[in-house]
Amino acid sequence: MSYPVLRRGDKGEEVKVLQTWLNRVGAMLIADGDFGGLTERGVRYTQDIAGRPDTGIADEPLWSWLTLQPDPFPPLAVNGVAFIAREETGGLAYYQAVTRWPHFPGLSSGITIGVG
Repeated sequence: MSYPVLRRGDKGEEVKVLQTWLNRVGAMLIADGDFGGLTERGVRYTQDIAGRPDTGIADEPLWSWLTLQPDPFPPLAVNGVAFIAREETGGLAYYQAVTRWPHFPGLSSGITIGVG
């Protein structure tokens, strides 16, 4: 199967599909069909975990890798899982910077490991 090469500035249904498939692996995007900065970050994040070159462009090898990734929780739509993850973590950028590793949020909280 052939997939489109998508990059920042692209819009439409193909971008919505890409955003949904990026959400399978934790990109936490709103599938709005607009390939902006957050979608580019999601592509770069996915390229990193897939062992692909960091280009920010969704190319044939990335699409092929994404087709092999399962839905995170089949009873709930992928974008529903992404919504919950985004709300619980503050989004991919915040998650990568703060909550990905154990951290101390301050006051009497104690160490936080993960989200919750």
